[in-house]
Amino acid sequence: MTQPSQQANTVAGVPVLAIGTQIQRSDMAVTTPVFTTIAMVKTINGPSLKTTTKDVTAHDSPGRAIQRMATLLDPGDMKFKINFNPIDPTHDTTKGIMSDWLALALTDYKLILPTTPATTWDFKAMVTDMGITAAVDDVLLADITLTNFGLLDFTGTFAAAQSAPPTSAGATTKTNGGAAAPPAAA
Repeated sequence: MTQPSQQANTVAGVPVLAIGTQIQRSDMAVTTPVFTTIAMVKTINGPSLKTTTKDVTAHDSPGRAIQRMATLLDPGDMKFKINFNPIDPTHDTTKGIMSDWLALALTDYKLILPTTPATTWDFKAMVTDMGITAAVDDVLLADITLTNFGLLDFTGTFAAAQSAPPTSAGATTKTNGGAAAPPAAA
């Protein structure tokens, strides 16, 4: 049996192997933030991108059919499981993901997908659930939920956006964890 080729990650229209996907969290340093890969991440579900709709059905709607209008984008949650080690520096209560939960911290994260070149999505999130499991016949596990606060940045330019100099008139500007803002009116 032949192994799937990593080369498949370089071609459009070909499935991408998920192994090697990373979730990184920022140390939130003001000048030059450092992103560290969270250790021992297993299955990742999300981000669960959704569209909120509003029912706009009226007496004159054609065909007696419900009509809807898209209103808001919901960046949803990202859920993932880790092989939990409470003394691992990426998990612990001092500098790890548990410290974010204890501090109710809004933290910068990156989801790095294993394409060639890598696809990086930046997002700002808060740890809203961290369920620990200690089954007698298993390793320590944690199910973590990150709730996104704002639209993901699908261009993967968190660090550049934080340290970039002010832009000239007419250019777009980026906010930490958000989408590009429209140019200011002249």
